Amino acid sequence: MSKYIATRAIRGANAIVAEADALLKKAIAEKGAETPVVFPNTAYFLPTTYGMLNHKVETLGDLEFSLDYAKKLLHPLPDDNLWVPYLGETLDSGQATLLAAEAIEGIRFAYGEQPGAYPGLELTGSTEYPDFTGDGHLNGPIDDIQLRSWGIQLVDGRMPGFAAIVGAARSNEAAVSIVRELQKRNILIFLCGNSNGRSMIDQLQEEGVEMGYDTYIVPFGRDTISAIYPVGFATRSALTFGGLKPGQWRDILLYNKFRVFAFVLALGEVDDLKYAAAAGAISYGFPTIADTVIPEILPTGVTQYEHVISMPWNEIEAENDTERAAKLVQRAIEVRGVKIKITEVPVPVAYGSAFEGEVVRRADMRIEFGGKKSRAYEYLRMVDMDEVEDHKIEVIGPGFEDQEVGASIDLGILIEVAGRKMQEDFEPVLERQVHYFINGASGIQHIGQRDIAWIRISKGAVEKGFNLKHFGEILYARFHADFGAIVDKVQVKIFTDPDLHAEWLEKAREAYEFRNQRLADLTDEAVDTFYDCTLCQSFAPTHVCIVSPQRLGLCGAYNWLDCKASNQINPTGPNQPVVKGKLLDPVKGYWTGTNENAVKNSQGTVDKVALYSIMENPMTACGCFECIVMYLPEVEGVMVVSREDPSMTPAGMTFSTLAGMCGGGIQTPGVMGIGKFYMTSPKFLSADGGFKRVVWMSSFLKDSMAAEFAAVAEREGIPNLIDLIADERKVTTVDELVDWVEEVKHPVLEMGVMQAESGEVEAEVEVEVEVEAEVEVEAEVEVEVAPKAVAVAPEPIAAEAAPVLVPQALASAVGPADVQQLAETAAEIVIDRFRGALVAALQQLGGVAPAAPGVPVAPVPMVEPVAPEVAAPPVKKIARAAVPPWSEEKESLDFLKEKWPGSIREITLGATAAEGGTRTKTVTIGGQTSMPFLDVEGELGCKPAIAIEIQDRKPDDWSPLLMQAWGEAMNDPGEWAKAAEKAGADLILLQLSLTDADGNPNTPEKAVAAVRKVLAATGLPLIVLGPGQVDPDNELLVPVAEAAVGERIVLGVCEEKNYRTIVAAALAHGQLVIARTAMDVNLAKQLNILISDMGLPLDRILMDPTCAGVGYGMEYGYSVMERLRLAALQGDGMTQLPMIVTVGYEAWRQKESKVGEGVPEAWGDWEERAINWETVTAATLVESAGDIVALRHPESVRRIRAMIEELEG
Repeated sequence: MSKYIATRAIRGANAIVAEADALLKKAIAEKGAETPVVFPNTAYFLPTTYGMLNHKVETLGDLEFSLDYAKKLLHPLPDDNLWVPYLGETLDSGQATLLAAEAIEGIRFAYGEQPGAYPGLELTGSTEYPDFTGDGHLNGPIDDIQLRSWGIQLVDGRMPGFAAIVGAARSNEAAVSIVRELQKRNILIFLCGNSNGRSMIDQLQEEGVEMGYDTYIVPFGRDTISAIYPVGFATRSALTFGGLKPGQWRDILLYNKFRVFAFVLALGEVDDLKYAAAAGAISYGFPTIADTVIPEILPTGVTQYEHVISMPWNEIEAENDTERAAKLVQRAIEVRGVKIKITEVPVPVAYGSAFEGEVVRRADMRIEFGGKKSRAYEYLRMVDMDEVEDHKIEVIGPGFEDQEVGASIDLGILIEVAGRKMQEDFEPVLERQVHYFINGASGIQHIGQRDIAWIRISKGAVEKGFNLKHFGEILYARFHADFGAIVDKVQVKIFTDPDLHAEWLEKAREAYEFRNQRLADLTDEAVDTFYDCTLCQSFAPTHVCIVSPQRLGLCGAYNWLDCKASNQINPTGPNQPVVKGKLLDPVKGYWTGTNENAVKNSQGTVDKVALYSIMENPMTACGCFECIVMYLPEVEGVMVVSREDPSMTPAGMTFSTLAGMCGGGIQTPGVMGIGKFYMTSPKFLSADGGFKRVVWMSSFLKDSMAAEFAAVAEREGIPNLIDLIADERKVTTVDELVDWVEEVKHPVLEMGVMQAESGEVEAEVEVEVEVEAEVEVEAEVEVEVAPKAVAVAPEPIAAEAAPVLVPQALASAVGPADVQQLAETAAEIVIDRFRGALVAALQQLGGVAPAAPGVPVAPVPMVEPVAPEVAAPPVKKIARAAVPPWSEEKESLDFLKEKWPGSIREITLGATAAEGGTRTKTVTIGGQTSMPFLDVEGELGCKPAIAIEIQDRKPDDWSPLLMQAWGEAMNDPGEWAKAAEKAGADLILLQLSLTDADGNPNTPEKAVAAVRKVLAATGLPLIVLGPGQVDPDNELLVPVAEAAVGERIVLGVCEEKNYRTIVAAALAHGQLVIARTAMDVNLAKQLNILISDMGLPLDRILMDPTCAGVGYGMEYGYSVMERLRLAALQGDGMTQLPMIVTVGYEAWRQKESKVGEGVPEAWGDWEERAINWETVTAATLVESAGDIVALRHPESVRRIRAMIEELEG
């Protein structure tokens, strides 16, 4: 801590408190202690005092308490001869300064001296002062209305922060440049104080710069004391949007440190009072950046980064004041950690995820980079902050404009990023995003990564103006938008110059190799944490993917370091840490932590995963694996098929067919999807024999990974091992493969039967018992063989079961031919068991089993026992009931009861007069501790509620059946709401339209009027949905939230692309929100986390997991809702939210409901069919966990109400 700064801040604090005390005594003497002290249009009194002390200042007499408290915070000046830490004393002095400054401004209001007069100043929007009669005035404190408006933008990120400028710039030109740099970034600008009698307010007024709310430039006052107004604004932000209470001073300061991105620009001379005020700002987490020479405080702590920065104006390296201003503002942004939100990608072609995967054919191609005829690469590296000029994009070398159509040229893309939270480990994660970012542009094709990138630009994109610089614009915008938490600055260099292209290609390849080697040095044993990956669970909901240092993700895109970096970048994202826990088996790869993760991520369908085996509990797969490994019992080895290989394999199936056996989250012993580089790991099938088990491999893999496989062969001690592995060019059938293995003397011939070895030593006698048992029960179907046999129906097949055909001990006692015979025989036994189980199940269901085809059984060779004979365990027969239990007539049915540790949150919609609203009733949903309607397992909680959907005007696209049902009521939202209440609604769902009846865009005024009509017409709680487009939703729902303050209405919908503004409005005005995601458990959970991270309590969030109508995907929506509810009951706090489903919208937009003519006669009566479509959809989703169902037809409401009442008993 600087002794100089401490001395001046403490001296300044003592002086201002003494001034405030003297002024207060004078005011009380002249005007009386009961004289009102009021900041205009605010409910927060003097907000800083109110927030700090929970003390309401309403009169001059009330200020005595706050000033007495300020006096207690004062300290004597530091001793010249004693050097001690001064941080605490300095911060106390800052707090005292804030209390004193606010008291002085309050006294000025009592004297009528605020707002400060400024003749000739015309503000474009300001706080209203009806009693002010002068010719122009400064703004004074911001009123609550503007606070909420700007506060919403601060919370949702559209306004990234505010700058409090104290003093005056070196010149008028510099003042304008600083303001313009801040405005370009949407940063709010507060002007206070002066330097040698001159203020930036004067400078901007002289230059004709408009000031006021509309231009984001607010002139508070010409003295330093007016700096209390920005601090009051920050305090009220915490009270309004942070849900904090007056007196929670520490929490208010922390809220501002981490959520309100503000900083102080101290321009010109810094006196004692400015030092004291800066100390107060620092206590809020707001750093000070000065354009003069002052001592710096660089260590972090009270602020997130540096506390005080000196950046003397004349020492800033720049050619003019405009460039100096840009660098000063950029430095301030870095010091405060302000994140600039970029909402659009500035390119001349359409941009969005819909264009990902677009193919540019050669006939449509204007130019290409990479591929067969040229080299393209992309390299992202982290550099120091001062090495990056944010948004600097350079094209170094000639463009493609002079190239002939269809030409191919070299291209290098260098992305340099800097950020305080950026780490070297993050480089490959960010670099991999280049593919997705560039692919989002229409008419652009991007394939590959690193130095094998291949990019094409279409003729159409070039005609619209797309050029090389736009690659940089895309990357700049997307890295800031998607990785703003770690990336503060981005610059892009695009090389077509041959020398620079070659120079940076070499540097890039060195970096690629370094990254590869860094991972190569890591082992699974060296870490205590693996990572899971749930990116693909939207396609395979029960898929379990665990990534370790020696086993990368099966898609090949994520290794352990990538997952670690991904988790650090996004702690709530798809890559979560998996603590290994207790080691259960070091050979097969079992840990308690990985098994627990398997159960959780598979929704209980997988109870364990062996990381190093294909034969026992292998990893599941989603379907995006690079290769498939499959066990071939004929040769006791495996084949590896690449997804690039369309040919037939020795298994008699192509890659596509094989994918169906191991995709979709299925755990199939003997078949497994992998990332191709996993084959180079020492852990590859290490429990089953490792890489030497590979007997066949797609030629694509052998050719593309020749160097890597050569190293593997050396490691295995067989330098020519790859030559011993067949491919589709030499072997296409299993018979040919058997001959090949014999011919080349593949090492698999010496390895015996393929099975997962265990890390625990087993007694030899136990092996013999297993062998004897398996041979002895050859003809039995209803047998349970211990310990490795497959259990039969009706018991589920044991997860440990694997196609282990002949134990190693037996194989060593017989010749190779005998082993082959035994393998074939044992395989038939396993098949026979499956057949028997299926027959038994079919018979119990009343079916007739078809006759099994005759299968020749190879003779079993007689094998002498290799150890003293031990009796086989007794055969356990499965007793079957003569009559299946479900066909017997019983008064009650016994079934397995689940006891759940979790419960669903109770959420109340609406507020009565006693609660600050006007509703005559409220609706509470949630509270369940069991699956829907299973009261034997737990509490049913609150009944599902029924909302009736209405619109703010008569809809154009609703079915005539609905028009007939509601009649004239549809002409007025208030009358419609009354009719809906009479029809039995628990809630009203008001859908706002995109346009009015004349086709003009809907307006906030019309939306608010419709909401007020509905609130006045009915006492039911209200849900309000926007039109469903980002900008209109934000434009309409924010004023609606404000108009319904106190009513606890529900605003919707929040989606990942647009939630911040709606959530901010809900925070500001005490409303609830709906979080809607596509049908996906992880996406739903992720959005809940994002919304709650903004400060909205979970008991103000409803989930909308998206539903579908009967015949249009309803069953998938059902399963997603069911899995969300299961996760919630299992204790996942982020899924323990009630769910709403918009059944009416989904059911009535299907042709079965919409169309009454020209349909098959078998469809039946149109009205009955349409109502049934809505009713059946609603009934199904209520039973899957819907807590609120929004319906359209009153008859559907009646039927669903009856169903709920009956199910509730």
